[in-house]
Amino acid sequence: MQIKSCRRLIYFVPMVLVCLGTTMSCRGNSKMVNLFGGQQWFDLLTKAERIEAYRLESNIDTVIEAQSEDDVAKIASYPIISEPVTVNQAVASEIVSVLHDESTYDLDIAKPCIFEPGVAVRFTHQSDTVDVLFCFSCNELEIYVNGKSTGQEFFDRARLRLIAVFKQIFPNDSVIQSLK
Repeated sequence: MQIKSCRRLIYFVPMVLVCLGTTMSCRGNSKMVNLFGGQQWFDLLTKAERIEAYRLESNIDTVIEAQSEDDVAKIASYPIISEPVTVNQAVASEIVSVLHDESTYDLDIAKPCIFEPGVAVRFTHQSDTVDVLFCFSCNELEIYVNGKSTGQEFFDRARLRLIAVFKQIFPNDSVIQSLK
């Protein structure tokens, strides 16, 4: 029992440090918090018990076909094309740091783009999930809380940091490895 508690503490402490180091209190500005659907979902990133990454099918024709298929595993309406990859503590800390960093987002711009996410990260705490889908064609992410979209935003300034993270998570994926 003590070992299990220790492991949770070892996992939890770095996440708290990321939180403190990034925003000093894990309180984001109101636009960031709204992007996540509220403070509790913004904070869930730092207390997630499980963090997994998935590769998604981003080809819009395949996505449209899969939307009507009940037996296809999906995140949002995008088919999952890989087994989930458990994200290790160091990589999870980097993802949370990017998502909690106000400078990641271009909160006041719009640009024409077809959102075609190739990667999703699922943060799970108890029975709640926050899914963050990343499109590297647009440099845009979309957030889903318990399956419902809460917002989309551009992440141009964090593109290189996120590419580095996903190259670590998916070292054998040629599409991810080819991102620049």
